[in-house]
Amino acid sequence: MLSLNANIFARRWQRNKATNAENVEVDENAAMIMYYLIKDLSHINFHWGRVVRYIKLSEKDLKDYQPGEILTWLQFSSSDKGDHNNAKHLTYFKERNTKFIIHSLTGRSIRDYSNCAKDEDEVLFLPHSTFLVCHTEVKDRKNIIYMRQVKWSV
Repeated sequence: MLSLNANIFARRWQRNKATNAENVEVDENAAMIMYYLIKDLSHINFHWGRVVRYIKLSEKDLKDYQPGEILTWLQFSSSDKGDHNNAKHLTYFKERNTKFIIHSLTGRSIRDYSNCAKDEDEVLFLPHSTFLVCHTEVKDRKNIIYMRQVKWSV
């Protein structure tokens, strides 16, 4: 069951909230950097496949990640192509309480451009990436959330 109406309502509310010109001030330099960053990232190949992301979520935020829900991440989001082959891999993130296992469609593989290339195989999701929550479980006191990136066309 997808709560499509709730998703549409939330998107419209966020758009109206973000485009309220009276309250939004955008630094001209930041806007230019963001424009060229997104433009340049569009030339990097997609990564299709499994990635992982560790974050710390509050109990309130965890309630948003229920199977069947569609969520949009408004910010750039970093992930990694995997943590299962190397015991030392991503050790600095593993203390976080939530692990996302995501099937990526349009994440950009930025290993060749990342400062962390020797430690991780980074995949970057652009702002407004959308995900379907497929399954959740708790394992070893860690929330594991399985998601699939989805693309919407209007």
